Order: sequence, then C-alpha cells, then structure tokens
Amino acid sequence: MKASNLKFVVMTSFLGLAMAACSPMSDNSLLSDKKDDNSSLTVDKTPKAEELYLKLDTASIGPAVTGTKLEVSGECYTSTYGKHRIIARENGFQLVITDVTAASVVANEAQCRNGRFNFSLNVSGMGAGGHSVRVSLEAYDGLSALVLNENQGAAVLNFTR
Repeated sequence: MKASNLKFVVMTSFLGLAMAACSPMSDNSLLSDKKDDNSSLTVDKTPKAEELYLKLDTASIGPAVTGTKLEVSGECYTSTYGKHRIIARENGFQLVITDVTAASVVANEAQCRNGRFNFSLNVSGMGAGGHSVRVSLEAYDGLSALVLNENQGAAVLNFTR
C-alpha cells in the first residue's frame, strides 16, 4: 500500500471515529438537534420585590467631607420592574442628587444601569457634623404602585461634614 493510500485510510478512520463520538448516545443527550419547548424550562419574568437589591461601594466616608459634592456609587438589581429610581434621603427629606451616568432625566433621581449606579450628592447645604443618608431603590409595578425591599433594597451612607 502506498503512503498516500495509507494516509487516506487513516484520515477516513479518524473522521469516522470523530463523527461517532459526536452522535447522541441516548434520547436525552445534549448532543441532539431535537428542539424541546418544555414550559418548565422557561424563565419567570414576573417582577419580585425580594429581588430588588442595592449595595453601596462605600458605606462610610471619612475624614470630613469638605467639597460641595459627594460621589456615591454601588451595585443594584431592579428585578424585571420596568420603572425604578434611586433616591437619597436624610431624616425623611429627599436630597439633591445628580445621576452621573446620565441615565435619568428626572431631577434628584438616579437609575440602575447594567447592575451599577453612580450619582453626585449635593452636600453644600448640609450643616457641619455627622450625616446619615439612606439610599433607596424604589420600583414601580404595572399599576404604578411603589415596591420596596427594606432588607436589601436600601443602604445607609454615613459621613461627616
């Protein structure tokens, strides 16, 4: 047998072996072309309050803040709620913030984008001393009712001015 014929036989055998290895071995093999539409495998897109999540990158800032703006950022998840906002409050009063990511066109609100938020907090009007600012993720359901997750959808930022 010539060397070129031997190469052909070896390559054909190897190709046959490779094709056999990629064939499904059973009816439930992952290597099949069978398309299932099993409703048990579909993703539930129902918004859930327990999935709302907000975490600050830094929860305490020190020493004393001396500028007029304080940048606040962190992680967030809005579940599948279509409308949401991130706001900052001190003693129940909403504070002046500016969304640094320019996702929000509404004054004093920020948005969660790609799992992150970033806003600038105006601290120029705040008095000297310690401050505790609550940063909250607020979502709205299809009926525009407010949805909150008090456990993991809010965080407290502490700083001294």
